[in-house]
Amino acid sequence: MNYYIGQALGLLGTLCCLILPFFKKKWQMLAITALVNIFCALNLVLIGEVGSVILIYVVAVVQTIVALWHLKRDTAVTKAENVIFLALYVICGALDLGAFVDVLPIVGAVFHMLATFQLDVQKTRVLLVFNSITFMAYYALVGSTSVFSTLVTLTSTLLAMYHYRQKKTV
Repeated sequence: MNYYIGQALGLLGTLCCLILPFFKKKWQMLAITALVNIFCALNLVLIGEVGSVILIYVVAVVQTIVALWHLKRDTAVTKAENVIFLALYVICGALDLGAFVDVLPIVGAVFHMLATFQLDVQKTRVLLVFNSITFMAYYALVGSTSVFSTLVTLTSTLLAMYHYRQKKTV
């Protein structure tokens, strides 16, 4: 039963990923990002894929909260915060490295870190593309329905990038 609940949460994360890149405001994208990370973490726990990737998701939720805090106060993220989160992602991800598949969440987390702290929404979307591709490969290899969330994120992000593209004047 837990397996099916976990897979349902993976699909719920997919729905969140569908709408995420279409928000115009950064705080909205961050709030949905936190939900996606929570749903994907619960998906993996409930389908039995417990490992360092769960810690990466916890760090991602904390980083999203920090980014929201900075956004609300209109302050810049410090270089120290960037270094701390980068170190946390790499250290947490490296705790149970055993195969190539274990490296993918670390790489995806680095893209997530950069996207979360990026103030420019269009640049955030570019980083989301790389994050999606990386996690799509991971989820496909571990057999999680969260693969659909990354596919939806990739597709909707590309559509949003096209929709919000800068018009070039001649």
